[in-house]
Amino acid sequence: NKLGFSLIAAPEIHNAGTVSAVDGQIILAAGLGVALKNSADGSLLLNPVLTGSLTQIIDGVTKDATPATTSSNNALLVNQGMVQGIRGDVRLLGASIKQDGIVAATTSVSQAGSIIISAQDKQATDATVAGTGSLVLTGNSLTTILPDANGETTISTTAATQNFKTGSINLNGAAVTLEKNALVEAPSQKVTITAIAQNDGNIAPDAIRDGSIAGRVYIDEGAIVDVAGIANVELPIESTL
Repeated sequence: NKLGFSLIAAPEIHNAGTVSAVDGQIILAAGLGVALKNSADGSLLLNPVLTGSLTQIIDGVTKDATPATTSSNNALLVNQGMVQGIRGDVRLLGASIKQDGIVAATTSVSQAGSIIISAQDKQATDATVAGTGSLVLTGNSLTTILPDANGETTISTTAATQNFKTGSINLNGAAVTLEKNALVEAPSQKVTITAIAQNDGNIAPDAIRDGSIAGRVYIDEGAIVDVAGIANVELPIESTL
């Protein structure tokens, strides 16, 4: 729905269907405890954090309700379907993530799309330290931000160009792997891929179970990260002066 917000949260998530929102936000969060923080930039987007713990209030007292034992697949997120944010924000969170489907967003003249796929878990809401795991984009995957053909226009001035915000894709984890034929496509947009360097104590012990090497971004032969501009679009040379 337009201006929609979709939150799917569970200890383990397998998506083979379609999750879509227009001018809104989609969050798939696999793990225990999802904290929703307000964005630091003052936007309406929420900043989700996987805390790795559960609490409940009993007689006015906050108590730990985290289960003593959890599934070996806890905080596992597998996407084999479609997650689509039209002029919106898409976030996939989990200690271990397998992107095996389509994750897409669009950017318009007035609204930048964004995709964040983050293999981070057990993160304090007031700190950046987290347990990190493996993020794998398979050869079946498409992760993309494309221009939105909603008819919006703008004027060709320096001020208009400076005010325009490009879309962004952010991929991070202890290890990030793009397998053969994986495609990340973001014409004239920003793509950031980060292997978060942390000590072994901060790497989720069961999150790297696919042979990935912590601290490494691996782009296999045939995998593509494409940020080239859009073909057949002319821009006067004066606009670069």
